[in-house]
Amino acid sequence: MYVMISYSYLPDLTTDKAIMNQYTKQFAACSYVSMVLYTAIVVGVTAALGLMSNNDEGDEQQEQDQIDNEVATARLAQSVSFALCMIGLPVAWGCLFGKRPPLRILTEQDQQLSLCWLGLIQLRNTIREIWNRHLRLKWFYISIMFSDPAIMALTILAITFLTDTLQFNAQQNGTAMLIMMLAAVPGAYLGAWITKRTNHNAVLSSMVALTILIVTTILVAVFLDGPGKQTITYILAAGWGLGTGQKWASDRMVLLLVLPPGQNAELMGIYTFFRQVLSWLPPLVFTILNEEGVQQRYGMATLIVYFVLSFLACIQILRSKPDVGIADASNGVDIPEEEGQENDCTEDVERGTVLTVKSKQEHFRSASPVRQRAEDGDDDEEKEEVKNVKTVVESVRVPKKI
Repeated sequence: MYVMISYSYLPDLTTDKAIMNQYTKQFAACSYVSMVLYTAIVVGVTAALGLMSNNDEGDEQQEQDQIDNEVATARLAQSVSFALCMIGLPVAWGCLFGKRPPLRILTEQDQQLSLCWLGLIQLRNTIREIWNRHLRLKWFYISIMFSDPAIMALTILAITFLTDTLQFNAQQNGTAMLIMMLAAVPGAYLGAWITKRTNHNAVLSSMVALTILIVTTILVAVFLDGPGKQTITYILAAGWGLGTGQKWASDRMVLLLVLPPGQNAELMGIYTFFRQVLSWLPPLVFTILNEEGVQQRYGMATLIVYFVLSFLACIQILRSKPDVGIADASNGVDIPEEEGQENDCTEDVERGTVLTVKSKQEHFRSASPVRQRAEDGDDDEEKEEVKNVKTVVESVRVPKKI
């Protein structure tokens, strides 16, 4: 829920691609730096209070003390998280955000139905619209449906793999995870650099990140076959972190470039859904293989399948026709019209769907002579007509007729 709400405000920050690229880089880097600082605070306080656990075998009393220490550490971590959220969230959401007008006003017909039912109808229309007309957004959702569950499962599966196969202790596991989080920071900057060098083609940056994750996972499956591989494990953990940081920073930029304007919260909710809809699958496959006696490094190799499928979906994004993105729609970039393709805004109004750039262009072009006459003269009626036309051009949604 919090991810959906916070991401829905991203398109409102700027309409400039270069600035948005910088924002996504900084957001990703700050999130990983915050993770490292949070981990350092918890570990430091835990060590100061003498709650550090060890893996040495002992009698039942020692095992019980170790369990008590782990429970106390978990409580401490939750307390620190709660305290930080109570300080930061009210300031961010209560003081730093200004007032914002609603993107859609309910009609009298809408008010006769419940908001829940209206939301379901709107969601159905939006999904149908994405599937039929916004092809780049559709393939982006398919891409993250495979890549993000694999990335989120990576940390969980890696801890199990390092502990069981490589015989890592708690300190070594913590070191590997810390390296992974630290490497994500330069990964975010690498993604922003590639995006800038490719004329803000964040899809290519995302594909590079997937390539890094694929190669790193292959190397893990090939070389990490037993204990005594600490050095190469730390190197490969950095590779995982580099790819993860670059992937998530690039994905935010891709989303903002293919996102139709006017439905930020709704489309971000769909984005969050596709990120998590298959989050159960990678751990389940790994567990089944482990229970069948398959080596865990081959279980880790199954993550390659998800990364490859996501890579193929990114190729389809590049091959699909450009949609209305935040920068294109807001900056008024002309997208060439194909011959034989109709551009009827009336159909959009009847269906209550997102107005395309082409529809806006037709209104804008038809209004140009009127706007010129209004600028040259003092005809109040013509000026009022210009104002009405601009309202139509700038609108991105119309009330849905139920």
